[in-house]
Amino acid sequence: MLEEKDGKIVAKKNVMFRGTDLGPIADKTPEICNAEEAVSRAIKARTLGGEITIVRKNNSYKVDSVSYYGNVSIKNVTINGEKAEFFVSGDDHTAGKTIKVNIGGAMSPKDLKVMFDGKEIPMADNLTDVLNPDNDGLQPEYSIVNVKSKCGDEFFLLISIPHFSEHKIVIESLVKNPIFMGMAAVSAMLVVVAAAWAMFRKDKSIL
Repeated sequence: MLEEKDGKIVAKKNVMFRGTDLGPIADKTPEICNAEEAVSRAIKARTLGGEITIVRKNNSYKVDSVSYYGNVSIKNVTINGEKAEFFVSGDDHTAGKTIKVNIGGAMSPKDLKVMFDGKEIPMADNLTDVLNPDNDGLQPEYSIVNVKSKCGDEFFLLISIPHFSEHKIVIESLVKNPIFMGMAAVSAMLVVVAAAWAMFRKDKSIL
């Protein structure tokens, strides 16, 4: 609780501060405005457990995370090319929570894949669905919201976590991923080689 006393702001009991984007309202699409309002409602409803921000600048990455409720902890963050990995944990007895992942320039939102404890998870039907982590049984889900920016690819994900222990989350974009592109090139080459070998065998049998 906050109160003013002698021209000063005094905090009592538990206080949480959260930054808000003060960019021009005209730059925000209806989708972004609706998403921000939904996130704010989720914080008030205690269903958003925490958030992490991953920003790429000058070929280096900066990571910051904050916990809101349920002692949600985001740690051991590793970023490699078009992939980000981290671990999320929280109180075992708390209800499910959703986490928010802000990504600025670290990867492309196109062809995104989200893994939860080694398994790919589906996209939620909408923001209301992903911000209600307990409505789909034990099935985690995610949703993507693109953010208009002059700095390149900026977006955020909402990932629902229906139950807590410690979970590994991997976010990977297949766009411009050298490993994926290399695998695709090798696969294409193998197809060509196999086709050429088949034609060679056929021609030889005719002779």
